[in-house]
Amino acid sequence: MNSDFEVAVIGGGIIGLTTAALLSERGIDTLLVERTRCGYAGATAHTGGICRAFEPNPALARMAQVVGLKPGETEVEAILRRHETVTGALYRLPADGPPPSSDAPLRRLSAHEAQVLVGRPVTDSGAYYHEATAAVSDVHSTMNGLRTALRQRGCLIERCDVQRLMERNTHVEIHSQETLYRARWVINAAGAGSPALSLIDVSQVRTLPYFKFRGPSVPTLPCIDFVAGTYALPLSDTLLQSTTAIRPSLEEIEGDRRHLRLMVEDCRQRLRGLLGETDEYSLLSMDLATDLYTADGLPRLGAQYPGSRIWLATGLNGVGYKYAYPIASRLYDQIARLR
Repeated sequence: MNSDFEVAVIGGGIIGLTTAALLSERGIDTLLVERTRCGYAGATAHTGGICRAFEPNPALARMAQVVGLKPGETEVEAILRRHETVTGALYRLPADGPPPSSDAPLRRLSAHEAQVLVGRPVTDSGAYYHEATAAVSDVHSTMNGLRTALRQRGCLIERCDVQRLMERNTHVEIHSQETLYRARWVINAAGAGSPALSLIDVSQVRTLPYFKFRGPSVPTLPCIDFVAGTYALPLSDTLLQSTTAIRPSLEEIEGDRRHLRLMVEDCRQRLRGLLGETDEYSLLSMDLATDLYTADGLPRLGAQYPGSRIWLATGLNGVGYKYAYPIASRLYDQIARLR
């Protein structure tokens, strides 16, 4: 098998796989190396796949809208769209804030209207908005579609653990357990635990907890709370997923398991701010992933340092399904200019 490539992507989450599939579709000889199986680890496996939803952060909203490759131009974009399900979404924003500025068709609701829409009681604080066009991606169908597209034009190697990356003058060496690969550029999309992130400020590495709760009644559509900083994502008629803003390092969690209890309690408290009483929800499971941020809370994209052949591509707090195509498009534009 060929061991020399133009681009190697490390990490088969939604960002890495979308990027590798897009690069190979656009004629760039691309290798993707994944430690387990694409889509079965890290934030990609646990987020639930919210892919189209209102974004109050203006910088993120601009990033999602302005891409070099426009919608409808590539097979990869079609795959991402094909596995979306329009669910609509409910948002809770500060009541005393200005009306949200958005291209999405947001409709202001009363607390009673929100309760009817969600199918369970909500609190009467905050301003509720409904977006009918919000969508959720079927995680495994999306990832399988992208895997198939990549294999048609590029090279995909799963269950291969990259040990280290070594930059040379003209290429980067990718050292795995058994094989040495070489690429002109490497896109590190493996998340905060990857071997090439030693130059990154560790304070920007954060845990991402995903809690699954079971209860007799869950919301009928995704609920995103920008007041309490949480969300309630229905996974079935009795199962929902949520998170917390308490995000200690993995070392802190391993050193003191009380962090886990505090995270669960904080998650419940934030859910009460959105949905009212949540005592009927029992904790079913908790998954932890890690991710990186820039100082202003945006995804890290581009060279690890000036002149480096190793680039970073992060999905930003597990919402990579919303930004996968814009991120991949930007990376393609940058690499195409260097060829």
